[in-house]
Amino acid sequence: MKVELEQVVTTAVVTMERPWVTGIVEKPAVEEAPSQIASLLLYCIKKKFLDYLPEAVLSQRGEYELQDAIQMLIEIDGKVHGLMIVSRLTLTNPADFLKINRHFFYSGYEDTKLQPKSVGENTRLIPPLMIERGTVIGANCTIGPNVYIERDSQIGAGARIHDALLFQETTIPAGAVINNRIVY
Repeated sequence: MKVELEQVVTTAVVTMERPWVTGIVEKPAVEEAPSQIASLLLYCIKKKFLDYLPEAVLSQRGEYELQDAIQMLIEIDGKVHGLMIVSRLTLTNPADFLKINRHFFYSGYEDTKLQPKSVGENTRLIPPLMIERGTVIGANCTIGPNVYIERDSQIGAGARIHDALLFQETTIPAGAVINNRIVY
């Protein structure tokens, strides 16, 4: 998948002569990126690959990089097959988690489930929205859009929640405003 140049510092970058991967570098500096093709973090490897893992050296970031062993595999054994994709969803931080939540709400996922134990008077539920069983929502709340509330959560009266994920058994105090956050 092709990424913006500023994104290469956050991912492994590959060079390709389709369908073959000819090189892989973990989180290169922008000026050293050999391409803008990001490596998807899903690998199917042969058992022989495990022989290269002990050969990987500590990186400048103080980590042993899986991509260094893949590069050895490319250099010594020759062929590593790559598959180009149009897009991907990454999960490396809370903002990514919220982005994935919105993606599923707006990509045809229509199995909206509203299973709260109770909803207080004058509370507005704005789809897309998922509320798991056992959740108690107080009066005069506004919940949604883009909210996923896991089971057995407690939402106090007057709370305003949108673009958020609430993990199971979360308690939100009365009057709280939760926007673009994950709460656990």
